[in-house]
Amino acid sequence: MTLAEILRNEGREEGRQEGRQEGEMQALSRMTIIQLTQKFGELPEKLKHRISQANIEALNQIVSNIFTFSDLDEVKGYLFQ
Repeated sequence: MTLAEILRNEGREEGRQEGRQEGEMQALSRMTIIQLTQKFGELPEKLKHRISQANIEALNQIVSNIFTFSDLDEVKGYLFQ
């Protein structure tokens, strides 16, 4: 195997990994929006946008605590830090 082939294969693998991570983030964002909508009703567009831009740690915290939130202000605390 040539150096070019090795580098090409490494690049493909990195691309696949990035694609999986991006897909995971999109799915987690959608799940977060769905769960919050079911709990609180229609969400403001600004909040939906912020959720779609949030990092994985914030989204995991929101999903993990969904049953303890009493209002959207508590959710915003994880997003607008």
